[in-house]
Amino acid sequence: MNKKPLLIKLLTLVKPFFIIMILAIILGVMGHFMAWGITVIAIAGMGHLIKIKTVMFCIILFALLRGVCRYIEQACNHYIAFKVLAHIRHLMFEKLRSLAVAKLDGKERGNLIATLTSDTETLEVFFAHTISPVMIAFIYSIIVLCFIAHYSLQIMFLTGLAYLLMGIGIPMMIYHLSVNQGDEYRQNQGTFQSFILESILCKKDFIQFGKQTQRLNQMLEKQTQLEMNHKELIKKQTYQQQLTQSLIMIVMLVAVILGTVLVQQGYDYFDIVMGILALSCSFGPTVALANLANNLNQLIPCAKRIMTILEEQPLVDDITNQDNQLNLPIECQDVSFHYPNHSKMILENFNGRFELGKTYGIFGPSGCGKSTLLKLLMRIYEASGQITFNQVSIHQINSEVLKENISYVDQETFMFHDTLYHNITLFNQSYTLDDVILACKQACIHDYIMTLPQGYQTVFDDNLSSGQKQRIALARTFIRKSSIILLDEPTSHVDSLNEALILKSLAQIKKDKLLILVTHRPSTLSICDEVIEMKS
Repeated sequence: MNKKPLLIKLLTLVKPFFIIMILAIILGVMGHFMAWGITVIAIAGMGHLIKIKTVMFCIILFALLRGVCRYIEQACNHYIAFKVLAHIRHLMFEKLRSLAVAKLDGKERGNLIATLTSDTETLEVFFAHTISPVMIAFIYSIIVLCFIAHYSLQIMFLTGLAYLLMGIGIPMMIYHLSVNQGDEYRQNQGTFQSFILESILCKKDFIQFGKQTQRLNQMLEKQTQLEMNHKELIKKQTYQQQLTQSLIMIVMLVAVILGTVLVQQGYDYFDIVMGILALSCSFGPTVALANLANNLNQLIPCAKRIMTILEEQPLVDDITNQDNQLNLPIECQDVSFHYPNHSKMILENFNGRFELGKTYGIFGPSGCGKSTLLKLLMRIYEASGQITFNQVSIHQINSEVLKENISYVDQETFMFHDTLYHNITLFNQSYTLDDVILACKQACIHDYIMTLPQGYQTVFDDNLSSGQKQRIALARTFIRKSSIILLDEPTSHVDSLNEALILKSLAQIKKDKLLILVTHRPSTLSICDEVIEMKS
């Protein structure tokens, strides 16, 4: 991704706040001139050109105005940054929601989390501390150059050269020297976060197999590498600051020598002094602009990752222009599928019919496409062949209608760090406590929850077994009252007694529902009206 279009895309996000940005720029320019005025007034007072009382009054007034302008400028910039970052987060979550689950399967969770958090926060530097300072430095420099040109064209050309070197030359040189290190640092940061996240999620396995010390050493190695990357970036920032300060001293020395030569050649002494004075007081905005190189090293890699997500196309597009209902039966005709970036067919010419009021069991060896078939019925993936709901193609059914009428229980159950009540309702306020209790009784988890000190208000803190989590997932399904229930190994983590109770609950509700069970347990198949054997 080319950086110029990238920066343009970032700038377009500021468009709704154009007026506020203009205000910030105007106040920023005024603030710098107030600081400049303090120096000019002070020197005029030292030369007895202005009365001391007037000097003190002007200095205090200019200082106050400088503070007010600076405060409002920063407030405007941070307001813009806050609003734009909130908008970016909204766009990213909307994009992630629209992306098929399959699109996210291969992504490192740490990198994704880093993009949603630290990468987005890094953009604050661009919106709050880059756009406005660049424009302020440009406008301020033009005005100063015009002012200096009034007194001395020679000093004006020297000033212009200094601005170009400090504001453009040095930042671009530093950026090109450290751009690869910026990319490497951000990549290592995402990898490190993925490593930390995996270490936390799998801590029990590391303890069980006595690998916690080895894992800790690996973590320290990655942290050391990350620190080394950061130190290299800091070195480049130090070089930039040293070069800028050295250039200022050289320019001022040249300006004094040039001024002396011009005075000796007959140029007006006052004009030369005013030109040099204006030059000496004008470096502030340009020095701030020189720090842009340091910002870009961090900004560009972060912006690339954010824009990559925002511009990513889903494998399956949502269907929103249809206003229809989901009716049964489901028919699969010559359904074939292989995963993206893989040529091996998982399903090939699968045919099947699934009717309301029946329970279907699907079994077969690992990798034969049992779980994949369930995902195809939910249109998480796009398959070849035909999948129809009462002779209506799945491609003609509103995506929201599909989601509302299908409940899916995966092999892995994610639990929020929240109350069990909210984990079951998934924060849907329309469900009552009676609804939750009934669903939990059907999932054979109610009795256990009532043994807990706070009951349904108990906060989940990794205090449930795999089987209990699985029953929570079933409770989520029962409370939704969907007409189609897809279960992927629904009893794999429960004992025989609880399996029998769960199967009994499923048998009681199957009259007005379509149940499809993927299982490797022969006992689970006992409630099925029809069993489909799949082969690899």
